[in-house]
Amino acid sequence: MEYFLKSARLGFRCWTAEDLSLARGLWGDSEVAAYLGGPFTSEMVRARLAKEMAKCDADIARVEQKLGNADFLKRAPEEVVEGEREKRDEALARKAKIAEALQRLQGAA
Repeated sequence: MEYFLKSARLGFRCWTAEDLSLARGLWGDSEVAAYLGGPFTSEMVRARLAKEMAKCDADIARVEQKLGNADFLKRAPEEVVEGEREKRDEALARKAKIAEALQRLQGAA
């Protein structure tokens, strides 16, 4: 199991399609959801994912504007330009994961 954040006691990983029933149970469990800021409805999760998608779109647009600026590309050191490309790629990857999560949520409704 691959974790994106791990401590001595807890490991956090991305949810998979197999976890959806568990997630729905946790959203509705008031004792668990109190620690997460919930309980959450499917609609609340969709709204949060949509907000994150909009943030990704804004990040991508901002980086694309920089990378589309010939003056920036000419003056900026290569490592700065490469850093911007990496930011764009990371935002695109996040957006794809969010879109996948939205699709799974839609399919489970």
